[in-house]
Amino acid sequence: MQWKGPFTVLSEIGESSYSIDVNGKSKSFHANLLKEYISRDKSNVVGTTVISMSEDEEQESCFELPALQTNQSESASDVVVNDELGVGQSHEVKRVLSKFTDVLTDVPGKTDVLKCDIKLTTDKPIKAKPYPVPLSMRDSLQEEVRKMIDMGVIEPSNSPYSSPVVLVPKPDGTKRFCVDYRKLNKVTTYEAEPMQTMTEIFSELSNDKYFSRIDLTKGYWQVEMTQSAKEKTAFVTPDGLWQFKTMPFGLVGAPAVFTRLMRTILRDVPNVVNYLDDILIHTETWDEHVECLELLFQTLRESGLTARPSKCEIGFTKLEFLGHTVGNGKLGPKQSTLDKIKNAPKPETKTQVRSFSLVSRVLQRLYTKLLCTSCPTVGPDEEGFTQ
Repeated sequence: MQWKGPFTVLSEIGESSYSIDVNGKSKSFHANLLKEYISRDKSNVVGTTVISMSEDEEQESCFELPALQTNQSESASDVVVNDELGVGQSHEVKRVLSKFTDVLTDVPGKTDVLKCDIKLTTDKPIKAKPYPVPLSMRDSLQEEVRKMIDMGVIEPSNSPYSSPVVLVPKPDGTKRFCVDYRKLNKVTTYEAEPMQTMTEIFSELSNDKYFSRIDLTKGYWQVEMTQSAKEKTAFVTPDGLWQFKTMPFGLVGAPAVFTRLMRTILRDVPNVVNYLDDILIHTETWDEHVECLELLFQTLRESGLTARPSKCEIGFTKLEFLGHTVGNGKLGPKQSTLDKIKNAPKPETKTQVRSFSLVSRVLQRLYTKLLCTSCPTVGPDEEGFTQ
């Protein structure tokens, strides 16, 4: 919807409608179709070259360029091991970790199990106009590009395709670098790769005592693109056109490709569940746990994948996984999540209400009273979403 105006309000009609002067003609509008016009102070208006996007748009369509490491800065010694384990158990964990120092690194690996392809519904190249980048941010952007080149993530491109780089404001005032693949995603063929739901994942954990969580190092970047798909990932910077050699975030088909990869390599590893690059080992006994841990690391090694040491947690009876706390035969939302919901301010906009209600739905089975409290304030719109 595009706003027009400003127009003069002539009179109020009933409780929720108004008569508006539209180019000399009187027309009636419901209050939901109107918005107060606020005049800007022209003295404070400056030219800007940063495109601002909402958090919803950012999560759906942008690929964030994360902080990069061209050299290894983490090792097996950075793995988080439960300090409540017995001496013998701790020794067994250290023995396993010492065998897989090549797997435990913050430098992304490169798998040969599969590659990411992009199939489009049109042969016409997708080209989006680049967004101008502020001069103050160009040095940072150039540095990120240089690091990705050094890591073998991107390469120069002559592609007829191009997607723009956007700078998304963070709450702390800094900018987040992203690639906007929305136009490309609109003509991309969806892959029907099934993904486990959280309910299905958590249902497998009820009888287990020991848990370990393994997080892959920039998981998507460990999957190579096919030759034909590389040119479709091309993006524009002030220094030229680049394309990804590895799978970037933001592609609509990326989750399906990564899910297929993990299902393929973990098929013969028992007592393991995963959601994308977040892997959980769950066993009833300690001996089983050590065996599964060693088998998982061996599988990652054979697949060419690496795990981020500081994000790996080994040998816990209770830990956080997918935003929930699992262990001791119980499953519940993280306390920090409940605190945020309890202390959340009253939603005042459609986006805020929708965001709050979606979080509530996720926790419905665990925190049933929450929906009972929020239901009177919301209702479904024509798309089935909550307003």
